[in-house]
Amino acid sequence: MITGNVGVAPGTAITGNVMLGTGFLEACTVSAIDCAADELIAYQILKGLTCTPENTLANSDLSGVTLLSGVYCSSSGMLSISSTTLTLDGNGDYDSQFIFQTATTVTTATGTSFILINGAEAKNVYWQVGSSATLGLGSSFVGHVLAGVTINVGHTTTVVGRLLAQAAVNFEGADSVTLSQQ
Repeated sequence: MITGNVGVAPGTAITGNVMLGTGFLEACTVSAIDCAADELIAYQILKGLTCTPENTLANSDLSGVTLLSGVYCSSSGMLSISSTTLTLDGNGDYDSQFIFQTATTVTTATGTSFILINGAEAKNVYWQVGSSATLGLGSSFVGHVLAGVTINVGHTTTVVGRLLAQAAVNFEGADSVTLSQQ
């Protein structure tokens, strides 16, 4: 069940089992074309942000980690959550932003999730992914994913945010996508 619009541009193919709770299918409409153009701009802005040496993650697996706001990147070029949770701590600031940059991929395992504390909000989490993001079966994910190629969403996965890919977003089954309006 998807809350919000599902769009594609260029092109008109929206395939698979897409169930809209609210919103519209946007196949190469003006809104979809504008969204695709805006995604490219946002992707480049996120990619251009500076990741400081102290925020370069030596371990690409974020399982069990707590992070304060900032721009994070991986020394390996990829990020994952292989088990349990990733905690994002807003440190009392409701405007705190969490920006993750990867040269290649983001992958979450089955049943992983996020904990947002001390003012951290899903609407302020961004993932700039060089190629593809894969959100595992039954996982819960927060943030806006901007992928250079594709996003694959596992069966019964819940996403609070937006999924924007330059080639395709693939849904495996009964997924829940909620646009963050916090």
